[in-house]
Amino acid sequence: RCPPEAEVRGSNPLGRAKFQTVRDTPGCLMTARPALFAIAILLLSGTAAHAADAGTEALDAGAVRALLSGNTLAGESQLARFRDLPDRHFEVYLDADGSLVIRNFEGATDTGEWEVTEDGQFCNQYLQTRRGMRKCYWVRTQADAYILIDTDRDTVTTVFRMRPGSPDWR
Repeated sequence: RCPPEAEVRGSNPLGRAKFQTVRDTPGCLMTARPALFAIAILLLSGTAAHAADAGTEALDAGAVRALLSGNTLAGESQLARFRDLPDRHFEVYLDADGSLVIRNFEGATDTGEWEVTEDGQFCNQYLQTRRGMRKCYWVRTQADAYILIDTDRDTVTTVFRMRPGSPDWR
């Protein structure tokens, strides 16, 4: 073990130490506050995880089914990988029989299936999009629109509005 002889390195804009190290003999260097750093990361991630909840209202399973079934979801992707695209809009027609068809922002279409779980998650799976991977989302209201929150990452992936019935491109 290294005896505690503190040496503060680095600073943030407030002049406080970013991290602190302890050094005793040449070659003996250890982090003095790893637990505090870990706790701070956990607290910040908890705050970020619930940031999507601010100003929104959750929909229960019945409300999600009624909203989506037989209608067209007109969305705009919020995913970082699409941020620089001039058009991130897409549409998904969600048939009452559980089938769906999507037209992405490039005009390409894909088909798949959708369902609403007992706890209210909207889940979908396409034949090609996302390499056929099934994804689930929480549906929440936000001002005059809705949002999809990825249940795996707890991040907003889509802002959308609903259009009644099937789209004209289908």
